[in-house]
Amino acid sequence: MITFKLGVAAISIKKWSKKKKITAAVSLVLVCAIATVSLYALLKPDGGPNVSISQVSLNDVIQTLDTAGTVESANQGIFSILEGVDVLSVNVRVGDRVKAGDVLATFDTTSVSSVLKEKQRAFDEANAAYNNYIMNSKESKSQLVSINTQIDELEKKVAKLETEADSGSKAVSATQEEKSALSKLLSSILGENYTESMLGKIVDSLLNAANSVSKLTKVFSSLQGSGSMFDISRLMGGLSGHDSELSSAELELIELKAKQALLSIESSSTLESTYKTISDTAYKSLESIKSTVQLLNAGWVAENDGVVREVNIVAGQPYYKAKKSTSGLDMTSLLSAVTSGADVTQMISQLFGGAQENGIVVEYYPFSAKFVLGKYDISKVTMDQSVKIKTTAGSELEGVITYISAVAESSDSINISSLLGTSGSSNGVPAKVSILNPDKNVIIGFDVDISIEVDRAENVPVIPIEALQTDSEGFYVFLYDKSTAKVIKKDVEIGLYDGDVYQVISGLSVGDTIVDNPPTSLEQGDRVTVTAKQKT
Repeated sequence: MITFKLGVAAISIKKWSKKKKITAAVSLVLVCAIATVSLYALLKPDGGPNVSISQVSLNDVIQTLDTAGTVESANQGIFSILEGVDVLSVNVRVGDRVKAGDVLATFDTTSVSSVLKEKQRAFDEANAAYNNYIMNSKESKSQLVSINTQIDELEKKVAKLETEADSGSKAVSATQEEKSALSKLLSSILGENYTESMLGKIVDSLLNAANSVSKLTKVFSSLQGSGSMFDISRLMGGLSGHDSELSSAELELIELKAKQALLSIESSSTLESTYKTISDTAYKSLESIKSTVQLLNAGWVAENDGVVREVNIVAGQPYYKAKKSTSGLDMTSLLSAVTSGADVTQMISQLFGGAQENGIVVEYYPFSAKFVLGKYDISKVTMDQSVKIKTTAGSELEGVITYISAVAESSDSINISSLLGTSGSSNGVPAKVSILNPDKNVIIGFDVDISIEVDRAENVPVIPIEALQTDSEGFYVFLYDKSTAKVIKKDVEIGLYDGDVYQVISGLSVGDTIVDNPPTSLEQGDRVTVTAKQKT
């Protein structure tokens, strides 16, 4: 140790080793580094949130109407079979895809000759009934003209006799029970053509002519059993009284009106139309059976490409179903229903229906998809317009619009346009698109996605969808100023939208830098840190 004496003080210096010198230097460096980092953390400027940016560029925008449609068959091949036909072979199963010209099944029809005979007999009977009616109707119309004239003349006569009888003999009184008994007796004489009201008028007329109840009972009883040979004069011949001429005229008038009603029915256009409908339906049924037998003899052949929907026959077995064919022609029931004013359309259909069932059903291509157009979309879509179809499996197909209804209907369908606010109506116009080349993923009853081009803008300024923001005042974006690293809020007017980008009408220029996916807290003048750049 070396000691220096400097006045009253003395300094003692020890000599450091090399290891101690290195340790001291490292410690000094660490202290300085920590101090520097801490000072920078306290004094550095705020860089703001991290954002990605992109530039306004030129591009094409194709706006589409995107919706869903339910697949259905545009054309069915229905192969009808008759009960009793022997099935020789069946070459398809449900779900099989067939080509035009494929043989689906073959048959032996020798056992169904009785069906043809029954249909022929039904038509012959219906046609004969119609021809007979036409012939009888002409005679009935001629008789009706004569009876109408007689009724007019007789009504005038009765009115005159009633006036003269006002001061004549006094009417005989009778209880309601006595009148009912007399009406019942009179009904057994005159038959069913006279209603209770008519019979009551006859009885009242005879009582008004001073004929007693006992006398009327005696005369009516003597005339029972005369049936169709009954003559109204025989009734009046058995009566006498002051007003017998009036009674006779009234009875004759009632009888003429009964005949008038019957002839009106026999000559009515409604009855003629019914006879004609029966005859025509019987003929169509006969021709349908003949056509079915011809097809069975030739074997069932697919007319177009398609998929098999139903197979209700078994090879090597005759076809039978529990429900049997309708039996013979019941003209009496039909005519009774017509005269009572009933609708006989269904009765006629059932009468000549039956015997045929669906043996095989093929859904022919092309399939179609039914969808709904909103009131703001209908003007953008036209007939024969091309569309894109996407199945649930992801396959993309071509389609063409083949139907747009002229009438809107209530609908629960919702499409993208509705969600964006361009179509808010609960009503919609039904439309159909034909699926030109359906694959196995196009299944009747399932939905497919439909995309229809409704507008297009080419080489226009666009921005990414994630850059566009909205508030109560409208749409805006954040411009990025590179020199200050700050953002500027900019109002914009937008045009078409294609799912990825928006067309810019005004507010931005090509080359402007904008912020994508800005944080919700970002405001005008905020500083940001760019972490990524995107291409529009």
